[in-house]
Amino acid sequence: MVWAAASKMGKLNLLILPVGTRIPGHLYRDMIRDHIVPELERVCGTRRYIFQQDGAPAHRAGETQMLCRVLMSDFIQEEFWPPNSPELSPLDYGIWDIIKDRVYATAPKTIGQLEQRIRQVWQQLPQVFINSTIDRWRQRLAAVIRNEGGHIQHEFP
Repeated sequence: MVWAAASKMGKLNLLILPVGTRIPGHLYRDMIRDHIVPELERVCGTRRYIFQQDGAPAHRAGETQMLCRVLMSDFIQEEFWPPNSPELSPLDYGIWDIIKDRVYATAPKTIGQLEQRIRQVWQQLPQVFINSTIDRWRQRLAAVIRNEGGHIQHEFP
């Protein structure tokens, strides 16, 4: 399992968890305190940022929501999360596909080699590509609204 975040201010360092790791709420909250918030502060400094999650149970947990409200400069609470949020997440609709294509250009032989490739591809991912992916967000949001919250993958190649 790989945790990643990117913005126009930069990429956060990846967090790669051991194969088969499950993320219960308490472990995810530890990740927020020990990795996510320090990385947001490193990349964003004192500038404001908005942190959005998906609908994973650990993300929706009341304790997680409270922790995010306390620790983060701005946080989109669960009741305001957009429908079909993977279609509105730049990582999901644009970045992971490129990473997967590059990582698996030749099959990794070991878990260690897979992890090394993921980190290398992430580090080499140009900020201009991340920015252009993020720039498509408003267009995608408009499509979700037009479709009354329905799926939009058919509208985008």
